[in-house]
Amino acid sequence: MRVLFVAPEVEGLPKLNTWEEIDQIGDMSGIVLDILAGKNVTRQRVATRLKQPRDVVVFAGHGEPGKFIVSDGCLTARWLAQYTKNAGPDVVLLASCNSAGHSSRTLTSLAEEISGAGISVIAMPTAVDDDAAVVYDIEFVRALSNGADLREAHQIAQEQMETLADHCQIPALFPGLNATVVNSEERMMERFDDLGRQMLGMGNRMDRMLSEQGNQAERIGRVEKKLVKLLNGGGRH
Repeated sequence: MRVLFVAPEVEGLPKLNTWEEIDQIGDMSGIVLDILAGKNVTRQRVATRLKQPRDVVVFAGHGEPGKFIVSDGCLTARWLAQYTKNAGPDVVLLASCNSAGHSSRTLTSLAEEISGAGISVIAMPTAVDDDAAVVYDIEFVRALSNGADLREAHQIAQEQMETLADHCQIPALFPGLNATVVNSEERMMERFDDLGRQMLGMGNRMDRMLSEQGNQAERIGRVEKKLVKLLNGGGRH
């Protein structure tokens, strides 16, 4: 099983216990582990590693809603979805805080964006304890390498980390959405956009009609005033 393990070490942020995960996963039978870790984990290096086929991609590090932090900035939801597709993994494990969360500026989370690209994702709904995340990552990959499917591996890893984490920290599985479903949703949104534009156009036409009616009413009013003046003998001679 081909595993890419991405573990940035970012200046100013607490150092995580990712090397324990790396050591244990690397010792598992049947695992071919590619490690991208340390202070030189950049966008370019991540994109380059994602050009190669993978079965599992693990992002273990610091994050916030809509972002995974690397040495030279952040990998955003759309960035990850775009470049992870190149590796064609069966699953992406986003072992970072709030990787399933939304910010005030993002409509979709990291997990939802990657899932929408047709790739199954495991993600953390909130901030997560480092030791608990380590246990989950190790047991998830171990179960997969032992022949479990995604749901079974996810359940096994959840059970193993439950003693170290609050219930709200338990990661969630986001199955990769079928491309047909995604395209249908996109077409539906396009139809809603078209309908919105049509409604806006109708509203503009109504505004113009009302404005024209108002102008006509003013002209009729002026004519009526002139007629009243003539009838009352107030016209000019």
